[in-house]
Amino acid sequence: MPKYQYSPLSDVQKNIRLLKILPSVSDDAEIHVELFEYSLQNSRHSYEALSYVWGEPHPARSIYVDNEHFDVTPNLYSALLQLRDHSLPRYIWIDAVCINQQDYAEKATQIQSMAKIYANAKLVVVYLGEAADGSNEALEAIRAASVDPSKGCNQKDWQAVDKLLQRGWFDRVWATQVLQEVAAARHIVVICGHVEMDGYAICLGVENLKSAYARAEAHLGNRTVFTLMREAIFRPKFDMNSGEGASLGICSMGELTSMFNTHKATVLHDKVFALLGMASGPDYNNLEEYGLLPDYRVPWEDLLRRLVRFILGPEVRIETWPGEEKVEIFGECHILGRVSEATSNSSGSQTVEVIYNKSLDWSETYNEHNGIWKLRASANEVKKGDIVCFLGGSKRFTIIRQKGLLFYIIIIDAPSKMGITSALVPRDIALIWDWTN
Repeated sequence: MPKYQYSPLSDVQKNIRLLKILPSVSDDAEIHVELFEYSLQNSRHSYEALSYVWGEPHPARSIYVDNEHFDVTPNLYSALLQLRDHSLPRYIWIDAVCINQQDYAEKATQIQSMAKIYANAKLVVVYLGEAADGSNEALEAIRAASVDPSKGCNQKDWQAVDKLLQRGWFDRVWATQVLQEVAAARHIVVICGHVEMDGYAICLGVENLKSAYARAEAHLGNRTVFTLMREAIFRPKFDMNSGEGASLGICSMGELTSMFNTHKATVLHDKVFALLGMASGPDYNNLEEYGLLPDYRVPWEDLLRRLVRFILGPEVRIETWPGEEKVEIFGECHILGRVSEATSNSSGSQTVEVIYNKSLDWSETYNEHNGIWKLRASANEVKKGDIVCFLGGSKRFTIIRQKGLLFYIIIIDAPSKMGITSALVPRDIALIWDWTN
């Protein structure tokens, strides 16, 4: 049987491909699907979208697209088996099949539509994989806790919940862009093995199982994923005519990279490209000017340098290296103050109290209330003693930490209602922004 050959999309900017999973009464039957072109400009959207981990590519499994051979990863094959109905077709968007992965021009363009694709889906299905390590018991414990917060569970179930929340989906940044997928979704259902559970119920149950929740979230970013999942049911339908392009407008690129830079990605470029659709309007509209639109031909070290320039402005000097997730930044540093106290809530957000530099003119700009900052959950928590500053030419505040003779960036863009002031005496500084720690 011949291998499937893609036909070009008639309008790659506005159209996508959808997958029609054909029904089968037998769970062991070959998987047959059909691909067809679909316009995102349609006012009604009755398709679903899959959020999953690609997983290991081998041994590849075969499905049949329009009766032609098509290889998929074992994890996607497992997901398709769970999604297939016995009697009705199912319409769904899956990146590995609906995007021609060999056409880099199409891939780059479709990536920019990710937010629209997931925001317009009637349902986003999160597939965690096959049942294993007590996942059925873990989901039952989470379900029970979502109904009754006082309901506990035994040690074995604690361990099962811990294992479940450490699955690859919670730690990936790309595969199909878990961040945009969850941030855009209006309704989420989680599937693990044969068990299905509403995404909101999972978030509620996990939060109520405080002990397991804290233990399972060694990576702070997971808390942000749960927060995004919990908010899904409150999101309005995506307005295709809003004028905001394909952006969800969540926050700035600086905040987004501070939140998710320690997440893993198979291709380093995706640690930047996966965030574009969540950038706030002003940032999103300037991406092209700084060369940040998806283009996998750009060397990683150049892309990372462009990102830092985009966030911090033209006056800093930036050093990056091939394959390295680390940046050295040189420039003039204006120290605004020091963190005197930092507290975190269950979602990972922080309330930070800052003692300001005594040289500031308090009579004009600052008052006692300016010392309290509200920060989103980030990959690195702000701690007492951290320094709040801004670099020459930047319009954004940065939080840094001194370790010995070195200074490390903790949050590269800390939002504040305060304006940048020229009253502070600058000092030359060398900063390290390390995404691996």
